[in-house]
Amino acid sequence: MPWFAVYYVPPANQELYRLGSSVLGYDSRARQRVPLCPKLAGRIGGIDDEWVAWARGFGLHMTISDLIEFDAGNISAIEREIEEILGCFDPEVPFRLTAHPKGLVRSVGASQRTLVLSYEADPILHTLHTLIVARLHPLGSASVWQQRYLQDPSQYGDRPHVIRKIRKFGTLGGLDTWRPHLTLLNPYTGQNHEQLLTEFSAVFGKFTEITINSVCLLLQNDEGYWHIWREFTR
Repeated sequence: MPWFAVYYVPPANQELYRLGSSVLGYDSRARQRVPLCPKLAGRIGGIDDEWVAWARGFGLHMTISDLIEFDAGNISAIEREIEEILGCFDPEVPFRLTAHPKGLVRSVGASQRTLVLSYEADPILHTLHTLIVARLHPLGSASVWQQRYLQDPSQYGDRPHVIRKIRKFGTLGGLDTWRPHLTLLNPYTGQNHEQLLTEFSAVFGKFTEITINSVCLLLQNDEGYWHIWREFTR
């Protein structure tokens, strides 16, 4: 069965999108591979394919929902639910992201091998995320986290609240633990970690605030790349 996800994807004409897509080497809007832009190439030389092996296929995005397997016949119901959820918000009140107080360009994860642009969501955007998780996930058959849980329930140890969140809502890092971010590298396995953080900060450091005017429903194609099926504007 196919998979869907709901993401924020920056507009194609924004510098943030062009720079970030060039790092990943894939433009999900154009559905094509793209080279590293000269502005970044002059600073870091190049991006090893291994450094974006887990991130490239998604394109530049901020996750709103998890990856959900679904019956293709339900696509209209999924689209309709997104429309109705967005329609509950005053279009004059924007969804906003602001740079995380610990820094915009950060390494995250247990191994610190994922380099991201890290943000905090305003309360309205967090409400949108919560509604998407609660209302859209049940329209699929299972999330990627539910499938992983079924493969090995013991991996979440003695954290009953985590297990319940996965079983009930199909999310691991969502709801109360949602940390909005745009991934640039995953997994970074090079030796110049601090230098890379410095160079990326110099290029991406100005993107401290983002106003979100649309969300995108993405599907995965046969080659593993994700593409925008439909964009919902406010």
